[in-house]
Amino acid sequence: MIYSIGYSIGYNIGYSIGYSIGYSIGYKIRYIIGYGIGYSIGYKIRYIIGYGIGYSIGYIIEYKIGYNIEYSIGYNIGLSFGFSIGYNIEYSIGCIIGYSVRYSVGHSIEYSIGYGISTAVASVFCLISPRIAAAAYLLLYRRDSHEMREENK
Repeated sequence: MIYSIGYSIGYNIGYSIGYSIGYSIGYKIRYIIGYGIGYSIGYKIRYIIGYGIGYSIGYIIEYKIGYNIEYSIGYNIGLSFGFSIGYNIEYSIGCIIGYSVRYSVGHSIEYSIGYGISTAVASVFCLISPRIAAAAYLLLYRRDSHEMREENK
């Protein structure tokens, strides 16, 4: 019974502390690495490839041929690169990195830290609780036996 009380207390404390710490670390890693880096890389690739190449082609054509070609071809190339290719790259890289980091790194850290801490705390309580029970029993037994000796005198 003492073992089950110690284990349940240890498990509940360990699980609540461990899981909350593990989950918060995993959650932050998921959003910082996954969405932050993933979408920032995709966002930069979108603007470098899409608008950089698209408008530089249009800008070269502008000085060779004129403004009409720049705004018709350059703007269309810029939009097609920026919105079709750029968004695809942005969201594909962002989602791939974000979700892979979230589900592989974030969840593994979250669960390993959470369960590791909960198991460690539960183990400590399981090791300590029988000793506490034995010490309490000895103290109560000595006190009772001392009181009985006092009464018998």
